[in-house]
Amino acid sequence: MNHTFIEPVAPSSLLLYELLRHRIELSPKEKNRYERLVKGYIGERTFGRILHEKQLTNVLPLFGLLFEVGDTECQIDSILLTNDMIFLIEIKNNSGDFYVQNDKIYSLRTKNEIRDPFAQLERATFLCKSLLKSIEVEMEVRSYVVFPNDEFMLYEAPLHLPMVMPTQVKRFLRKINSNAGRLDGRHEKLAQQLVSLHKEKSFYERVPSYELGALRRGIFCWKCGSEFVRANRFSFCCENCRAQFHMNDVLLHAIAEFHFLFPKEKITVKNMLDWCGESFSKNFIRGILNDHLMTKPNGRHTHYSFLDSKEHIKILYRHCFNE
Repeated sequence: MNHTFIEPVAPSSLLLYELLRHRIELSPKEKNRYERLVKGYIGERTFGRILHEKQLTNVLPLFGLLFEVGDTECQIDSILLTNDMIFLIEIKNNSGDFYVQNDKIYSLRTKNEIRDPFAQLERATFLCKSLLKSIEVEMEVRSYVVFPNDEFMLYEAPLHLPMVMPTQVKRFLRKINSNAGRLDGRHEKLAQQLVSLHKEKSFYERVPSYELGALRRGIFCWKCGSEFVRANRFSFCCENCRAQFHMNDVLLHAIAEFHFLFPKEKITVKNMLDWCGESFSKNFIRGILNDHLMTKPNGRHTHYSFLDSKEHIKILYRHCFNE
């Protein structure tokens, strides 16, 4: 099975924002969108970490699946497969004080209603059941909204709403595992089938528009986004967070960045010299390209490509998200 989905993975739209936010000025709407993506990803990582710590032998988790059901889409934060049941998990990484009134959740501070997670869950459940029916899978589906953030507090919460509070998450998962039977090849096959139905990109994905000429040149810290400065002969450091990295890694990251943002542009010594704000010499750039990428000889127009078509993405995810 594709192991990408058995633990939380940052959406590609979040990676795009991470790469752009220090090279262009994001609009207020784009900044809000970026912050929501970060918040959601942190919530999924928190839930995934708890899952991993509990070592649930009777549960097969899947994360971040996007399905097309009929003429609409269905995004599910996490699916927990057990021997006879499927649990759909809507993860909400809210923090602060909230209260429930007429099955709606409101901020205690502002009195504003937040987006209804139970309506989202109900829609996802309906679409997931339709999907399972279309692939002839007959299993009971149960759905829950999970709040994994320890700094979240919900007052006057009625018992009938399908939600799990931060202090209940570990107990909730233990109960699922203890009530479930042993998994077998059928469940692995179902997981593979669900992964095969995953859509890489949503119709409704909103990302900033950008052009090569408008982006800021230079090399930037992938931990905090500040510009790197030379630390010594072999490394760069970030003056903001003090992170320090070998110059080879810094250049490879910049090359991967360029290719992710502009896949149709050729990777050349000249383009990389410009992209990095002339932070490296031509000879050093050429050496790294020759050592780590595939050369496409063409005289003055020689260019390079990654040996593995996904290698640049692996570099960026490893650096930006420790994945």
